[in-house]
Amino acid sequence: MFPEGIAKETKQSLKNVKYILEKAESSMDAVIKTTVFLSDMNNFAAMIEV
Repeated sequence: MFPEGIAKETKQSLKNVKYILEKAESSMDAVIKTTVFLSDMNNFAAMIEV
């Protein structure tokens, strides 16, 4: 379950990705590229800020 608000949702998504990478014996440093899909482009600035 995700918290409400784009900033909180983004933080939780990053925590989830970090957890998965660590379980695979990797880290965020190994991520070269990622794609983000937003349902509302008005959330872009808040998402990037996180």
